[in-house]
Amino acid sequence: MQLALERDYVRLADVPRLYQFAVAEDTQAIVDYVWHTLIRVAETEDLPQPPPPVPDTWLNEDAFEKSHQQFLKSHPAWRKRLSDAGWLDHVSSDQDPVQEPSGLKIQLATLPISLFPDTSLEVSLYCPLEPLASNGEWNEESKRIHWQTSFDEDNPPLAVMTAIWAEPEMDHQKSIFGDVIVQDESLLEYTVWYESLTDSQQRTWDASIMTIDWSQPDALTQLESSFANTGTKLFDPGASILGAAQRD
Repeated sequence: MQLALERDYVRLADVPRLYQFAVAEDTQAIVDYVWHTLIRVAETEDLPQPPPPVPDTWLNEDAFEKSHQQFLKSHPAWRKRLSDAGWLDHVSSDQDPVQEPSGLKIQLATLPISLFPDTSLEVSLYCPLEPLASNGEWNEESKRIHWQTSFDEDNPPLAVMTAIWAEPEMDHQKSIFGDVIVQDESLLEYTVWYESLTDSQQRTWDASIMTIDWSQPDALTQLESSFANTGTKLFDPGASILGAAQRD
């Protein structure tokens, strides 16, 4: 997603809409978005105006797959692989390249690399705080996590670039607790727990912590008492995290 945003393939304002398309499994909406994105990124004077409609092959899964296969069979890189493997004379022009022997399937998987040899990828992500976990390199001065990977047919690229950090909402915490007491690993744990609650449970929890005087030494006892009659232990993890943070 970071790469798509940096290259203007996806705009930040569109992310919630794309998420809704994915949840609703609205294939038509996704195809329309991708098609119009390609046209927007191309921005050449050769494109007809108004832009052409979505190709029919994009709207039919079988037609799209057939078009993909035809491209593979006609590409020099694919035919070279067939020749190197000694299969060129044994594959008919109407044969599905995806259904060839396993050796060809493996080579098919690395075909994009052969189309762009000696490829390298660099990704830089701004992060306001040092990540709690990441497989990239953190630069304290620039506040960025950097990933760099080179790959070829024998060395596949890094599959996933990860970074996890927890940034406290300082003003919000100060308005409740009088100070920033939950941060780093505790904040991450608290956030994961809080997001597991239903909307109703979140409202109950929020109302409870807002009515407690956190300057008092028995604040945690007050919090636990407020949930004593609910008959549920759902709120225990949150109370435990806040209690440990308050003691620290």
